Amino acid sequence: AALESHARELRAALAAEALRRFSSTQACAELLRRMTSAAARRIKRADDLIWADYSIPADMAGWLHAMCPVLVAFPLPMVLVDVSLPGAPVVLANKSFCKLTGYDLREICGRSMRFLQGAVSEPEAVAAIRDSIRRGIDSHVRITNYRKSGVCFSNLLSLRPVHDSNGVYRFSVGVLVPTAVEVGGESCHGTLDSRLDLLEELMDVLPKTVQVSSRPVGLRHARDGPRQAEVAADKGVSRDRIQAALEEALALPFGPLGGKTDYDNHHIDHVRSCAQANGFALDPQIKAMAGKLGLEPPRPAPWLAMFVHLADLLDVAVLVSEAHGGLPLVYCNNAAARLTRYSVSEMLGRSCRFLQGPDTEDEAVGRLSASLRAAEPASVELTNYRKDGSQFRNALFLQPVHDSCGACRYVIGLQADAADSPSVRRAATVFRLLPTRFAAELQPAPLTALVPEAQLHTQWRSSLAALSRLALCADWGATLRSIVRQPVALEAF
Repeated sequence: AALESHARELRAALAAEALRRFSSTQACAELLRRMTSAAARRIKRADDLIWADYSIPADMAGWLHAMCPVLVAFPLPMVLVDVSLPGAPVVLANKSFCKLTGYDLREICGRSMRFLQGAVSEPEAVAAIRDSIRRGIDSHVRITNYRKSGVCFSNLLSLRPVHDSNGVYRFSVGVLVPTAVEVGGESCHGTLDSRLDLLEELMDVLPKTVQVSSRPVGLRHARDGPRQAEVAADKGVSRDRIQAALEEALALPFGPLGGKTDYDNHHIDHVRSCAQANGFALDPQIKAMAGKLGLEPPRPAPWLAMFVHLADLLDVAVLVSEAHGGLPLVYCNNAAARLTRYSVSEMLGRSCRFLQGPDTEDEAVGRLSASLRAAEPASVELTNYRKDGSQFRNALFLQPVHDSCGACRYVIGLQADAADSPSVRRAATVFRLLPTRFAAELQPAPLTALVPEAQLHTQWRSSLAALSRLALCADWGATLRSIVRQPVALEAF
């Protein structure tokens, strides 16, 4: 017991001190580059995480796809807003932000962050936020916001502007640190001190500039201006700096706000709008599928989100791939992970060909390929391989899904162990109920399909390595455990 206690203390000390120092070294940068080199060969698009109606800027698509999964998984509430669009709408929010505010993701994306403000939001803080976004500078502001329920909560809002290499102001990353232990009955991540520690580390590694090959279009800021130079001179963001920036922001001279009436109804107006139609309609085929399977139909949303809602409830292995570019998987449920013994994260972004092996039948693969080329449904039994190398006979069902414009958009796959007859019958039943078509406006085709691949890959590779350091500081303990299990990483550490 004493040895275990000493080991825990040692691990905590290594994670708290040595690992933090290691993360800022060239050895760590080289390690991250090597560890991400395999993933960098294939872009894992994050269209499903981004605002459904958002047209991703072609010259920032590689960075955005790399940034999204890191931001979504981070424990602090975070949002990404596009400052080039009117009102600076939210294009991405993570689960912690949804939990803190009580809003569903569909009620957040596409909106200005003003919807969190209300009658008791401090006018000085509102003005400081506006000034920070207008000038494209780092900002730390304490403000009172509102949850969807109407409950107020106090938080420290930190904003990090993201410029492109032309000096054009493109995005702003917002991080919320609630000052209370819990908000609206929801417990917050860690203690206030631990949240502020995490904020310091986060602000130290959040990107400020993204390399682009495009010409400058939009509002440009002097990258070497006094405020920017001051930020660039800092090697880290200390707790004192955050507090000083907060006091400085609240002391700035502001012009008239026009009275509190310009924002004190934002929260109320937004709650009312959330209660109204969100612009989507419930897909009739998905509604029929839910009814015949005895499941609660999903709320109106983008088509893929509605289908995923049902697939998450099924005990049948379900996979969804995009119908182009090598058929990368954009969704797989837990039943698929149990069948193949790969984790969900290990499958996403890959073609299902990774399940094939030496004994996979060429004739069966040929039938599948012909079905996919013709965008027609198919069912076939073939030999596949689990992660541990063991074989299983896979009863595979494929259903292409077209939009109302006639384009094949997705391929839904159902899998079952052919040795388990009840599972095969269940998969066959679900297969007959799968949707085959949806209205194009329910799932607009992503603009990223038009992005030049060479440019997208270049930005993706550089962003993936850079943003991996941001993922490290999300949980130093977990990072240390991961390093210990990998000889190459342990040797570098």
